[in-house]
Amino acid sequence: SNTNWYRIKANTTSGNKYSSIAMVSGLSTITGTITPEVSIYPNPIEGKEFTIRFYNKAGKYNVNILTADGKKMYSEAITVFGVDVRKRFALQKGIGAGKYNVEIIGGDGVREIIPIIVL
Repeated sequence: SNTNWYRIKANTTSGNKYSSIAMVSGLSTITGTITPEVSIYPNPIEGKEFTIRFYNKAGKYNVNILTADGKKMYSEAITVFGVDVRKRFALQKGIGAGKYNVEIIGGDGVREIIPIIVL
């Protein structure tokens, strides 16, 4: 994935100041094309909510949350329209602290697994 994290450092007469951290992703520096990707944040997950970002990935998806041994804890079918779409998910009761996998299956059958940690 082409994800980079940046912040700006400004040198002032009263000392250094830093901007907030920003994520920049998707543009291939070699070809200049937009690279499709799926990402999850925050990870680790504090509280009960997280976001899946679909970048240049319009389509129909099944999103599953699986335990480390593959047991399905949650499932939702979604449709993504647009180039940069963020979908917020709330963890269901029964999903406690631990390691999980988010399985994202596209309408074309392509499957992505993203490990997450719930605190």
